[in-house]
Amino acid sequence: MRPLVAFVMLSLGLLSVPSFADSSGEAPGERSPGDMTVEERAQMMQTTGEYNNCVYKQATDKIDSDPDIRRIADNALGACQPQLEALQNQIKSWKFPEYFASGFARTVRDRAARNILPELATRKGG
Repeated sequence: MRPLVAFVMLSLGLLSVPSFADSSGEAPGERSPGDMTVEERAQMMQTTGEYNNCVYKQATDKIDSDPDIRRIADNALGACQPQLEALQNQIKSWKFPEYFASGFARTVRDRAARNILPELATRKGG
């Protein structure tokens, strides 16, 4: 059963292959994302929520500043970028790998963009 678990984890990208550890930029002593505590996960979700609220507020406050909702969304994402960088730095400070921190931050940003565009379209259309 153990080889099957290792294969599944490797397939999901949760394990690193030792021969690639040096080339992937992982430093000794880094933690696996699977080792995240409940408290760390809760902090990440709280910071993610604050970032999403920032994007929403920035975009909706500037709804009349531009006829193109894509530019409004892009400006909101840019205005909230420091919060996203803080989230990424928070994850790295817990000794998780750079690829995990940057990947999570990118996912949060992409999701915020996908969520704000329909909201702006609805508000502009009304």
